[in-house]
Amino acid sequence: MPMVDGADGRAPPVPDAAAKAPRTQAIELLRIIACFGIVAFHDEAAFHDLAYAGLIAFLILSPFVDLGFNATRVRSPVALARALIVPWAFWLVFYGGLKMLRGYPFIPEGNVVLAVLQGSTPHLWFLPFMFGVLVMLNAIKTRVPPAALFWPALLAAAALFASAAWWRPLSAEWTPPLAQWMHAAPAVFAGIAIGLAPRLAYGRAIAAALLLAALAVAAAAHLPGVSLTYPVGVIVTAIVAWWGARLWPARWNVEPVARCTMGIYLSHIVWLSFVRHYTGSSNYLTVAVTFAAALASVWAARRFVPVTRLVLG
Repeated sequence: MPMVDGADGRAPPVPDAAAKAPRTQAIELLRIIACFGIVAFHDEAAFHDLAYAGLIAFLILSPFVDLGFNATRVRSPVALARALIVPWAFWLVFYGGLKMLRGYPFIPEGNVVLAVLQGSTPHLWFLPFMFGVLVMLNAIKTRVPPAALFWPALLAAAALFASAAWWRPLSAEWTPPLAQWMHAAPAVFAGIAIGLAPRLAYGRAIAAALLLAALAVAAAAHLPGVSLTYPVGVIVTAIVAWWGARLWPARWNVEPVARCTMGIYLSHIVWLSFVRHYTGSSNYLTVAVTFAAALASVWAARRFVPVTRLVLG
């Protein structure tokens, strides 16, 4: 993990073309498990709230990796658009076209801007949302000391986790994707704090204490999608993020599968619709077959038609 340079704690910017930090295989394994959980969530399989923790892991890992491993590597809005907006636009058109063939609107009716940001299927909201988050982080992460990001993010995450019983029922009624953004916000703030914690004295201990206390309040609220989802997602991801190199040896390389997770996330909806015709819905046979089919197709596309990486990640 890169260390900051200079007495003020700021890290000098490095161009987009700079070498990326080596991948931690435990984090790559978590990405795979989280992606499987998202497929299970969308199939409404058993342990629904537990499976939803996969989304929390992704929301935490995106800012964590940007601040924890790539602190000195500044990605431009153009580079981030290539990584997130280009795939989003492709799948927006792909799923929208399928909906129109079935007689449904291309995007949900209502506010056009919000409908486009939500996407032609609900799971597409993640990409433009994370694009906005990472654009803002890359604009400021080398300009301010780590503590100036760590403390506001940690306090915001803790406050949102602890007050979930108040804001969650209200935000659930908001027009998508505003509801999804609100649900994602505490995880993003937690990801920022988790990513910066190792760069501050006692950062891990402070972050762990505040987040655990706030998550205990959230757990006591007994809210679907919150009380189990947040604690599992945050605690597991923090453990893997901070100590993953000790938990999963680097020689056990899972990157060939992990590199397919974005493509699986984007394409699994169409595979899920197909597999359900044969194995039914809300069961882990459907989840496993869907995940395997999406993985195989994404791996083959990325391997034999490299240009597809533009839309598969």
